[in-house]
Amino acid sequence: MPGVTMSNELRARLADMATACRVLSMEGHEDGTQGHLSLRDPEGRGLWLKRMGVPLGRIMGPEDFILIDFDGNQLAGDGRRHAEWPIHTEIMRARPEVNVVGHSHPHFATLFSAVEAEFEPIVQAGHRVRGHKVARYEDTSVLILDSEMGADLARSMDGHWAVFLRNHGITFAGEDIAGAALTAIYLEHACRALFEVHASGLPYKVPPKEELAEQDRIFQSEWFLADNWSYFVDRLATGERGS
Repeated sequence: MPGVTMSNELRARLADMATACRVLSMEGHEDGTQGHLSLRDPEGRGLWLKRMGVPLGRIMGPEDFILIDFDGNQLAGDGRRHAEWPIHTEIMRARPEVNVVGHSHPHFATLFSAVEAEFEPIVQAGHRVRGHKVARYEDTSVLILDSEMGADLARSMDGHWAVFLRNHGITFAGEDIAGAALTAIYLEHACRALFEVHASGLPYKVPPKEELAEQDRIFQSEWFLADNWSYFVDRLATGERGS
């Protein structure tokens, strides 16, 4: 649209967002054309949202994102706007430290959204979920279609970095692309482990808080996040070269 510019730096960040979409697809977060990821616009115009009608695994670059303002008005981009855009606008409106928001329906984490149990970090994947706690949004299982519902969802997060939407899926957030995507990836792995250990019927332990805090010192460090994000990006590149 006229008057909306995209700097080279922003184009590079949206290219990284496209990579993150494909990594999430590779890691089990794709559900048809559902699932979306957004980036706060660095110039304060709103946020760049993955366009509707395209699966996560087919998001290839900046052209696959649209710019919307915090009222949902589309300012730039040729794609359609996801119906659940208020998830993104209201979390970013409520939390200025958040620059990336995502929503997806990964198999095990979505199943866990339907059970009456608290998330427990019993294995290292769970230790890598930022904060080791996942909030719950229990108001409804229907789509988040207006700003009031989005604001309720944002409040339910209570400062945490991921939330189960009852009988629906997950929403996750981060200060940057890698942090948000890794939280989503590790949450799905951790939920699978929870189902498996409960199915075994064997007793289990959760590490004490002081040990989890020590894990956080490592797992949320800049070098650890960079190394592990590179691992997933390299896996994606290898697979795409092979295909």
